[in-house]
Amino acid sequence: MSDALTGKTPLYKQLLSLLNQWLAEYIFFLTQPALSPAQDSGATIIQHGANLGNYIIAPVPIPFIDYLWHEIEPILALAVERGNDEISCYSVKQRALNGDCLINAILHDGCIIAIATTEFRTFDTGHQALYIPIMAGKDLELWGHQFFDFCVNMATEYGVDDIRATGRKGWLKKLNMAGLGFNEISTTISYKIGG
Repeated sequence: MSDALTGKTPLYKQLLSLLNQWLAEYIFFLTQPALSPAQDSGATIIQHGANLGNYIIAPVPIPFIDYLWHEIEPILALAVERGNDEISCYSVKQRALNGDCLINAILHDGCIIAIATTEFRTFDTGHQALYIPIMAGKDLELWGHQFFDFCVNMATEYGVDDIRATGRKGWLKKLNMAGLGFNEISTTISYKIGG
């Protein structure tokens, strides 16, 4: 639908504006690492008091994935190490470059400290969910709620009412300790042939 018919700015235009503002702010951080953002750039900026500084959650634009890969890959590798041979840094990068998933960077004082990927999935039944297959990095307890709100807003914009994530029991425990209220819906089991 066009803007004139709905009276709303389409999500892709909102995201493009957000990404352009985030890139300008990120470049500013690279050139002035001691400074904190003075105002909300349109990205989700989380205030946690003077001692903790600001956390920014922003999708990484496809054209900048290669440019930022040297910062993204080491954090992503933390999830790959525990990914049971289901993912690789290369495969995640290719999916993001193809537009199949979105890499979301969590920044603190100008540095990427965590990565979370999101994607919309349609199941065989037609049910749709915003899916969070990868979360890696640090300080989840400080930015987790805001990332969850970010995901709720994204899902709502697309008319999706279910958010799902894949992770180990430790992640489920950590998410619920942060008060996010995720429930286990299935368990994946494995049998190694010859092992």
